[in-house]
Amino acid sequence: MNPQPPIPPTAGDGVPVSPGGSEPPPLLHIERLSTPPTRPSARGPVPWIAGIVSGLVLVGGGIVLGIGIGSSGNAGRTEVAGGIVSTPAATTAAATPTGTPTATATPAATPTTSKPSARPTYRTLSARQWKQLAKDPDSYVGRTYLVYGVVTQFDAATGDDTFRADVGPKNMADDWDYETNTLLTGTTRQLRNVVDDDEFRANVTVLGSFSYDTQVGGNTTVPLLRIDSIRIL
Repeated sequence: MNPQPPIPPTAGDGVPVSPGGSEPPPLLHIERLSTPPTRPSARGPVPWIAGIVSGLVLVGGGIVLGIGIGSSGNAGRTEVAGGIVSTPAATTAAATPTGTPTATATPAATPTTSKPSARPTYRTLSARQWKQLAKDPDSYVGRTYLVYGVVTQFDAATGDDTFRADVGPKNMADDWDYETNTLLTGTTRQLRNVVDDDEFRANVTVLGSFSYDTQVGGNTTVPLLRIDSIRIL
């Protein structure tokens, strides 16, 4: 009779035990590898797609940031597909002053308008004061007085802006009371209506003495007065 082969021992879960006493690799690991991968949920992000999206967001953010910098600080940049290309600036930005001026421009001085000189005062003279002037008219040059007189010569020989007259410091009752032979000069317009024998009142400025030849062949020196205004009496 042939002996029966020994029955290999079994573990409690029915898994045969090797003769050497070591257990075989657990079937649980094999079952996990053999199980087909679970399909990701439609709601959850696919890992590799999420990575691509993240990369595109970063790249897009860099492009937007670059465009923002270029538009704000560099007018010479041009946006193209996928980036920014530098181009020569069409215009040059205004230079910013590098320093604060140390000197301040002083405004030009306001021109001062000279006031018109006050109208001269025409003084009246006494008979004695007038005789002093008639004796030495050069000592009274530039002084202004009020005088009266009568025209004794105003013709082609004297011209249309100068005449001879007998003059005194006051308005005399008779023409012959004006004692001093005097030469008076003005403008043609001032003297347009003055003729021989007119009695007048005049505001005058003393110009000094004047000498001229007489019709009888002599020479005489008289006061020369400039007429500032004249009125026929």
